[in-house]
Amino acid sequence: MKSIFTFCFLLSFGCVKAQQVKPQLHLALGKSYYLQSTSTTTSLQSVRGAENKIRTAISYHITLKVTAMTDSLYNLEGHYDSLEMNIRLPDTTLEMSSGSGKKNDTPSVIMARIVNMPFLVKMALNGKVRSIENLDKTIFTALSDFPPLDSIKKLKVAAQFTQAFGEASLKGVLEMGVAVFPGRPVAKNDRWGQTATIFSPAFASVHSTCRLIDSTSDSYFTRSEGSITAGSDTKPGE
Repeated sequence: MKSIFTFCFLLSFGCVKAQQVKPQLHLALGKSYYLQSTSTTTSLQSVRGAENKIRTAISYHITLKVTAMTDSLYNLEGHYDSLEMNIRLPDTTLEMSSGSGKKNDTPSVIMARIVNMPFLVKMALNGKVRSIENLDKTIFTALSDFPPLDSIKKLKVAAQFTQAFGEASLKGVLEMGVAVFPGRPVAKNDRWGQTATIFSPAFASVHSTCRLIDSTSDSYFTRSEGSITAGSDTKPGE
């Protein structure tokens, strides 16, 4: 499984004592920040004794605006700017996008309904996500009055979209990319560990070991090495 994340956040640290710093987020009230994520996974599916390789890619762009802040917490209002999913099967490729404009493409129409719908994120200064609200509700709302689907199909599709783009999935993505801060003062060459859980495209646990390489008056440099452990419900090849 491969994941690429781009975070546009401003970072800062405060001096605690000689040669020690405390890395943390330093976001500005009223300013917007952006997250771009692309994740891919390859799985093996057995059909009538034959194994087929399926590649799934999920991409999205999110805007997060700081609406309030305290000494320990940021309140952010977020929304999806775009959503895309690509599923490569042995004999065809399925492409879904919030910007496709195809009215007969049900997944793309649902994605378009989710775009620009607001949700709330509460994030600590060390990047840990305390809560995400209204995102799952937004996904269910996008499906609630969608005529082409009956109630059973709506529940199934809602579960799939929630796994890919919902609150638990976004929390894992944010924390894997942003929650790299130790939450305590550290000195050069100090190490600390971080663990995040991702839910999409496949369930997995990501553990990273971080080390402070150096710091200056307005920035710091870290090195992270991580490993991904697949969940118990995944199959070989994922």
